[in-house]
Amino acid sequence: MTKFGALRCGFALSALLSIGSTAALAHHSFSNFDMDQSLTLTGTVKRWEWTNPHSYLYVDVTDDKGPTTWAVEFHAIGQLLRLGLTKSTFQPGDKVSVTVHPSHDGSKLTFFSRITLSDGRTIASAKL
Repeated sequence: MTKFGALRCGFALSALLSIGSTAALAHHSFSNFDMDQSLTLTGTVKRWEWTNPHSYLYVDVTDDKGPTTWAVEFHAIGQLLRLGLTKSTFQPGDKVSVTVHPSHDGSKLTFFSRITLSDGRTIASAKL
C-alpha cells in the first residue's frame, strides 16, 4: 500500500470511529425525562417491546378521565437481563404498578424506575 493509500485508510477509520462514538453517546441521554420527579402508574400491560437500544412497555391506565396508554422506556436488553427481566416477563393483560420519571414535555412517554409485577415481585432500576 502506498503512503497516500495508508493515509486515506487512516482518515476513513478515524471518521468512522468518531461517528460511531457520537451516536453511542447520543442515545444514552435522559435529558427529556425529569429524573428528580416520579409518578406511579397502575394498569394493564398492552404491549412489551424487547428491543435495543431501549425496550418499551405500554401500559393502559384508567383514571377519572378515562383510559390512556403510557409508554415506559426501559434500559437496553443487557441491563434488563441483569435486573431479571426477559422477553417473556410481561404479557398483554398483566397487571402492573410502575414508578416512572415523567417526560419534561408532559407527554405519556416516561422512563422506568421501579415496577411491581402481578406476582408481587418488585424490580428496581440501577441508578444512572
